[in-house]
Amino acid sequence: MLTYKMIRVITLLKQISNGSEIIFDAEDSADDESGNAILLDRLCSAGLIRAATENEQGVFCGRYELTRPLRQITLCDVLRLTNGEIHLYFEGGKDIYDRYGSAGRRLGVANYVTCHFLSDINLTEIVLPDSPLGEKNEE
Repeated sequence: MLTYKMIRVITLLKQISNGSEIIFDAEDSADDESGNAILLDRLCSAGLIRAATENEQGVFCGRYELTRPLRQITLCDVLRLTNGEIHLYFEGGKDIYDRYGSAGRRLGVANYVTCHFLSDINLTEIVLPDSPLGEKNEE
């Protein structure tokens, strides 16, 4: 249910909460949407973390700190940060219950309810713009 990018963000938040130093992989590049550098920048922009300073002069020490306790950061915060993508399980969502620990039950229910509601929406009910860019076609 959780995307790779969401799992990376959650992992980073837990590492920061534990006071761990964030390691930048050699593969981390400016183009890698799920690389540590970009995710840390997004976390800072979202106000979930801030750069920790080493001294009064404001010298960056390579560490980050949470702006609020980890237990107050929600999955909804992570969804916003990662552009709201989740993977739905359409068959046998039992894996969700086992994979995500104590949150598995709630994620399983969210998966079921989302699939149920989406299956009730017919494509004929969806009104689309005249063009993919939302511009009106005038003929």
